Formats: sequence, C-alpha cells, structure tokens
Amino acid sequence: MLDRSFKKSKFNRSQSVGKTRTELYSDALSDYENRKNCSLNRLSKLKIDESEINRFRQETIEFSKKHGLRVSNDYSAMPKSLVEHDEFKYCQEFSNIHQRIQEGENVELYYINNEEFGIVAFAIVRHESEFSLVEIFNVHPNFRRSGIHNICQTIQIRNENFTIGMGHVLAHEITARIDRPIGLNVTTSSIKYVFMSLGYIEYSDNNASYLWIRNKPPIELFDEN
Repeated sequence: MLDRSFKKSKFNRSQSVGKTRTELYSDALSDYENRKNCSLNRLSKLKIDESEINRFRQETIEFSKKHGLRVSNDYSAMPKSLVEHDEFKYCQEFSNIHQRIQEGENVELYYINNEEFGIVAFAIVRHESEFSLVEIFNVHPNFRRSGIHNICQTIQIRNENFTIGMGHVLAHEITARIDRPIGLNVTTSSIKYVFMSLGYIEYSDNNASYLWIRNKPPIELFDEN
C-alpha cells in the first residue's frame, strides 16, 4: 500500500483547546479552502487533455535535466542506506527489497540518488505476468515539492499554476521504462496528483481505487480488496 496514513484534515482536537467558536470556524474554513485548492482538486476540475499531459511530461524531463536528477534501477550499485533514515516513511520496505530480490521475487527498486544526501526518493515495483504494480512510492519529506530544499518548478496550465518535483521525475521514468500496463493503489492526494498529471487514469469501485496507464486494471485486483 502507498502512504497509508493519509489525513483528511490538519485540524485536530489539540489545536482547538482555548479557541473561541469564531476562531474554530475560521480554522475549519481555512483547512477546507486549502484542501479544495490542492493540486489534485484543481487538476481534476480542469480535465486535462493529451497535449497538456504531454506538457507535464516534457517539463518533467527538462526539470530533471536542469537539476541533474537521474533515476536508476541498478540493484548492484544501489546504496544500502537511506538519507535521514528515520524520516523516510517506508524504511523497512526498502530494507526488505534486498531479500525479496535474492529470493527470486520479480520486483524492482527505482531510486534517485543524491551525491551528498544519498537516496532521496524510491519506488518498489512488482511485476506480474501481464502488468506491473507500484507497491511503494516514497520521496523524502525534505525533497518533496513542499520540502525545505525547494526542488520544484512551476508550470501554468489554463491559467492555473502547478508544480513539478522529484516525484514527477521518478514516476515519469518508471512509466517510460516499463512498457506495459502499470498501476498503483494510492490514497494520498499528492501522489495522485503526480501520476494523474502524467496521464494515469483512476478506476474505482466500493472497495478500492487504482490509478492505471496503458490499460484498465484487471478485475481481480478489486476482488482482493
């Protein structure tokens, strides 16, 4: 699963202590506006076409060149450690990839390695007989579009500003290198935005929601949920 701890709101009970009703209403309204104006919601409303998806793809390529970002899936050259290990969300899954590969499981690890900081983003992809699934997609908090290193680029689509970041580079390279149907089960708005801006389409039923490209997801995926 991807980012299982998605929080619908940053507003919580501890923040409400000692506040007036007006202040609580103001906080709730502000949080609602933030969520309404998030990249995913604005992108979904636009219903971008193929030419605009291609703009996201091309801008992602230019962005990666500008910042010298390279995605690798070379297992033999893969660093064994993660930058600021405790802040990465899926450290255990990263560590387990070595054993899974050695045991013959058909999985790959794609990663962006920074000379100074080490691995700053990675994804684990499992290959089935007729399709591939992105199991884990993780960018270090400091290197996200909203992170302290501010590694991102703004593009404008129909007078709306959107940002491209490290996640776009990783997602684009996975999609370009794996020439077959690819899907992922994802719940966070930030990851949905990244993949949908690159052309992935959402399919869902009452039990699960998948983003998919090059084909519709096989029905058995939903049956598993």
